Amino acid sequence: MRKFIYAVGMDTDTFQPILKIRQKNEQGSVVELFSGRLEAHPLAGKYSTEEIAKIDTVNKLLEEKMTVEEMDYLVDPLGLKELEKKTPEPSDIQRLAGFKVEKKIIPV
Repeated sequence: MRKFIYAVGMDTDTFQPILKIRQKNEQGSVVELFSGRLEAHPLAGKYSTEEIAKIDTVNKLLEEKMTVEEMDYLVDPLGLKELEKKTPEPSDIQRLAGFKVEKKIIPV
């Protein structure tokens, strides 16, 4: 049986994460299969892991990569994320809470 070792280390010079994949054979010797910088997916800040998987799957089938607008539609065809981002007006919040705030200047 082959034994694979997946380890994330750190470059002591640049402090960047490094991915190392090694294989340990039956005799006990270790061979390094891969060593390289560990980089985040370019879409990681905007989309979740599941959404990135969907985008990558569709992009593999297409000749040209999707535009940002096409990716947004793919992961949220109804546009619900945009509705969540919109902050309601203070008057709408007050109406839902059952009260109204008015500014009144009263002389003393």
